[in-house]
Amino acid sequence: MILPCNQKNSQQDGSISPFLTKEHRHDLRTTHLSRHTRTTTSPAVALPEPHATDLEKHGIRQAGFWTTLIGESESNQLTYLLTWDSMAEREERWSAFLTDTEWIAIKAESEKDGPLVQNIRNELLAPTAFSSVK
Repeated sequence: MILPCNQKNSQQDGSISPFLTKEHRHDLRTTHLSRHTRTTTSPAVALPEPHATDLEKHGIRQAGFWTTLIGESESNQLTYLLTWDSMAEREERWSAFLTDTEWIAIKAESEKDGPLVQNIRNELLAPTAFSSVK
């Protein structure tokens, strides 16, 4: 989902907040598996195998994929971090990925017995001045 401009990310005058106009950001995505998926697979294989390759096909750079070993949702969570140079790049590449007919077919096949994902929490991150990751 492309992040819309709403009350949470816009200024009182309607302009986009400075956070959203800074260059280079990270997209932290936490996927919570559906009940069906939790009983049939582990979080490490929740997404169809071609998913990472399809991201790369559209120029989407991933910094990593993780499962939770200890924590609130260790049995049903897959977390991954994507890297963007700008919001424009994010919108362009993510839209291309979501509308890719090959990906749509792979996703449909993988969900023929039920949805894999219950929900996805998405957070856009910008590095602090003291962050080792810029």
